[in-house]
Amino acid sequence: MRLELVIGPAEAGRTIKDILRGPMRVSAALMRRAKTEGRIALNGEERFVTAAVAEGDRLVFEVPEEPCAVAPEKGEVELLWSDDGFFALNKPAGTFTHPTGRVNSGTLLNFALRLDPTARAVNRLDRDTSGVVLFARGAWAAALGAKLSFEKEYRALVFGAPQEGEIALPIAREAPHALRRVVSPDGAPSLTRLSLLETDGRASLVSLRPVTGRTHQLRVHCLAVGSPILGDGLYKTEASAALSRELGVTTQALHARSLAFTHPVTGERVVIEAEPERDFLKKYKL
Repeated sequence: MRLELVIGPAEAGRTIKDILRGPMRVSAALMRRAKTEGRIALNGEERFVTAAVAEGDRLVFEVPEEPCAVAPEKGEVELLWSDDGFFALNKPAGTFTHPTGRVNSGTLLNFALRLDPTARAVNRLDRDTSGVVLFARGAWAAALGAKLSFEKEYRALVFGAPQEGEIALPIAREAPHALRRVVSPDGAPSLTRLSLLETDGRASLVSLRPVTGRTHQLRVHCLAVGSPILGDGLYKTEASAALSRELGVTTQALHARSLAFTHPVTGERVVIEAEPERDFLKKYKL
């Protein structure tokens, strides 16, 4: 990516470093890399970042991109939204967001790199959760994306008929497990807002809005209030597991339906929505 700025009267007299870190919004890490790789030019000439700029000068920053070790792959995945800095995909259930220690192909990042070789995931979803995942186009956008604040809404099929309202229960790692979380007074404050959409008493379709972003928060909170997400093999009860088997729900019925944020470049509000690729919202319509 190439960033350019013509210096205006408000920036005249400031240093290149001030301009890069200010109006051009370049992270300190990227600027350090650029200084050693000769990617900063003022009026076509390489200059030290301590040099002052004048009105009318043209400052160019070539964003350094590290080669990605992940191989691009073609995949059947839905492109939900795209612009010059970011794009969003509808992650299928059963797909990892990015490679792990034992899985290095068939992930959403593999597919995203086919669309843009500089793609980097901004948010992530559990393997069996489907829905909106945002990607940045390159290191500069990724640095901006790391500072974004998201509003998220999920849809889930849960056991029983939970009460609407806020679930404010602290969450901690359950020792000695590396993965499992549990409600604990020693945990981090966690808040989820739950709305009941449809129910037949045995199971319910709910809307979940996480205010905090703890690992497995929605799954842990639903279990804690007695309504585990159906199909969840980690956070379940005997009754929820039995109903999941009866209904044929084999992966957690959780879908990231929408992701909203203020665009870090344009300042516009962006709302990205994804219809579930699984049929649990239709097949089990209550």
